Amino acid sequence: MNEALLNAETLSSFTISEENSFADATALRNFVFSTMPAGCAITRPYWFSYDTTFDGKIWKEYIVTDVGRVITRTIDFEIQLYNGSMLTDSQNKQLLDTFRYWIAYQVHPRFTGGKIYDPDYAHATLTKVLQTIDWIIINGERLEICERGLAMINENNLITFLGDVLDKPTSESIYQYSGKMSDWIKGKINEITDKDIERETSKHPEINYLPPKEDMQLSLSEDELIKARVWFFKHNFYYYERNAYVLRSSPIIAILYENTLNGSKIKPLQFEELNVGEAFDKTEYPQVEIRSSKGEGVSYRILNIYIAIWKRLPAISEIDCDIDRKAILGLTKGRVLTGRILAPEGRYRTAPIEVVLDALRGSIEFTIKYGDIILEEVFNTLEMRSKGGETIRSIFNANGLTTGIISSRAAELGVTHWSISRQDPEFYKKVRNNNGLAEMFQVLTGSIQIFVGAVMARRRDEMVDLDSATCIFPQSDPSLPVNSKVPYYLVFFGNKTGAAGEREILKRPIPLKAAIFLRKLSAFNERLISIGVLKSGCTLFQNVSRLDGSVNSLSRTSHYNNFNIACDYFELATTTIKNKGVRRYYIRQHQLRRFFALAFFWGTDNHDLETLSYMLGHTDARQFYRYVTESVSGRVLREAKANRIQGSLDKGANDIEGLYLLKDMLRETYNAKQVHLKTYDEVFSSVQPLNDMNLVTTNVPFEEYMKSNSFEGDIIDFLDKGRITLEPEFMDFIDINGNHACKIHLVLMVKDIE
Repeated sequence: MNEALLNAETLSSFTISEENSFADATALRNFVFSTMPAGCAITRPYWFSYDTTFDGKIWKEYIVTDVGRVITRTIDFEIQLYNGSMLTDSQNKQLLDTFRYWIAYQVHPRFTGGKIYDPDYAHATLTKVLQTIDWIIINGERLEICERGLAMINENNLITFLGDVLDKPTSESIYQYSGKMSDWIKGKINEITDKDIERETSKHPEINYLPPKEDMQLSLSEDELIKARVWFFKHNFYYYERNAYVLRSSPIIAILYENTLNGSKIKPLQFEELNVGEAFDKTEYPQVEIRSSKGEGVSYRILNIYIAIWKRLPAISEIDCDIDRKAILGLTKGRVLTGRILAPEGRYRTAPIEVVLDALRGSIEFTIKYGDIILEEVFNTLEMRSKGGETIRSIFNANGLTTGIISSRAAELGVTHWSISRQDPEFYKKVRNNNGLAEMFQVLTGSIQIFVGAVMARRRDEMVDLDSATCIFPQSDPSLPVNSKVPYYLVFFGNKTGAAGEREILKRPIPLKAAIFLRKLSAFNERLISIGVLKSGCTLFQNVSRLDGSVNSLSRTSHYNNFNIACDYFELATTTIKNKGVRRYYIRQHQLRRFFALAFFWGTDNHDLETLSYMLGHTDARQFYRYVTESVSGRVLREAKANRIQGSLDKGANDIEGLYLLKDMLRETYNAKQVHLKTYDEVFSSVQPLNDMNLVTTNVPFEEYMKSNSFEGDIIDFLDKGRITLEPEFMDFIDINGNHACKIHLVLMVKDIE
């Protein structure tokens, strides 16, 4: 039997024929091994579908995960190269075979150090090698791949490729999306006439509303942008969503990258200038950048993946790949990173502590002051909408405030409309005056997200997926006086725990006030379920549309829209950035998570760091330490370490190994024969009697004077000069359950005592 015809169905009736027993047995063996990562042949990878052959023009990926989910992909080699030939033509056979073996080598255990990759990681690795090949194909004419294969790829090419990939999004570094989109548009708008412009702008006058030039990403003039919008309207490339016309970019991407292996599957960010109409949920100011951007560094993890992909190319032994083996095998992180700044691995920068505290204070105060009123008024409005079949706006416009839709109490708060138009030049002023009920609900939801995010350190998906009915345990009402001493827990699906794709259900202690806030949202959802607006089994956080009052679960966009409008409502700090103007800090979930970690780790004298790791959901102590120190500037980290050391001195704690070595440094600094470090309590108790007898006097109250004097300034100076450092020591051990565990122990190291 032909090996390609074997599959789970045909295997049940498989028999070995007498005439061709050896061939049939070989086919059976190859099929069985092909389903096993460790045993599959290079030319029959375990991730091949049963009907895929190595020499085929189309490869189909088919990986079944442990939970039964299937990962699929089609790789079509029938693409046209720059000289008009097809990659599958006989003249390009060596180039095609090089690509085929290069792909097949990526996740084979023989070339991964014996590791069998997780299905999702294997899929992602295959994606990266396909993207790497696409980069070669896109630059094929410059590299002369039809004439010389991969021989023209040298060290400079490789360094440039790796640098671009790590500095910019894949859509730009590999696929040059903005440039190709600009060129494609310029080719299309030549057919646009003045009549086309007049016709479309009469129907959609907002076509002429253009963003500031500095916010435009494409290399189009204002006239070209208007023509582009007209062309897209004329050819039905827009879909209507949330009061805006949004460009469907997928058909364009399919055209631009039809001659690549993976390009048609990219999902780049939208070019906002191509969208038309009222903005989605924008912000009052541009956002202070919270992600690493171009020119601000690269990541070791990403770099390692791409270097490993390239280094598997010289390993191919089946054919002569005609490559510069020395250049590829000589790739190292050091050579790539020469002259570059290494970015932190964290996706988000740490928000300034003052900004987070302002957001936290505003969120708590807003929820306490307005939460009950907002939920009641929104429910009443949605109930009338569900009973009468009217639209939200018709309810408000027709009935106004006089018919009891909005209570007098809400009217006193300033509520006058269901929603404020984003086109209103005083939108943010009216939002802060509480004029829009829908916006107040957004601020309330954002406030609860900020508060719970700061005190519980949960990931975004863990927050978005909270179950409305079961996220608080026990399910009694935490706002009742009788339950004021009851310990409450947040119940959630762990985002990075569990096995084989199953998310583990976790419980973590939650402050009473946070539990009360979440229970109010849960009760609100129960009322919506009772009137048929929501279905049971819903998530806790729901989005109520500003446009029509429809209710649906939070998406990633609506989740952060709530954050944004809350930050604008509280008027969080702004900063002026050179060449970019005034920008505001808009909080993100991961920043709140890091705020929790830093506040706990560096601001407490509790040495039980495993408690924090438990709250964050980290199972690896080393990963946890990187987490609380990454993305923190050197000065902030040194001040935090000095504060941590001083805290141990004040308490007389022995939780930092080597703390006694500070004595020698202080003795040297103050030219003293002996230094005795006393705790704050010891000093206070010995000096206070002198103060009581007026034998010593201070310009400020004695208690304040004592608290303001410490060695912290000296400690910072020692850290600045590199004379001491506070670092973790990781201790691996086997716990009582036989599991591997790791603890953190802080160690003070002195570098240059003479």
